[in-house]
Amino acid sequence: MRARQKQHRIRRAITIGHTQRVQRHFIDDKHDLRDHIQRVLERNPSLFNSLVDIEMHDDAVVLTGTVRSYYQKQLAQESVRSIAGVKQIRNELQVVS
Repeated sequence: MRARQKQHRIRRAITIGHTQRVQRHFIDDKHDLRDHIQRVLERNPSLFNSLVDIEMHDDAVVLTGTVRSYYQKQLAQESVRSIAGVKQIRNELQVVS
């Protein structure tokens, strides 16, 4: 059983690594880009318990919602910035404690 769990972890790490390479490719559909941004933010353990909404306006990604610290606010913005196809980011996240 432990060997199977270990293999699952390895496959998962490889999949995440593959996803990181895929995000360098340009995503031209706004809906696909929004979904990709959502997945990137959901995978980040530092953004746990954050309520981040993603809106697409023209070429800009608008982040709205609430986070618990300025660190999380900046982390969300930098996570989105690393995605190919994102041209402009408006970070309107509110910090609440």
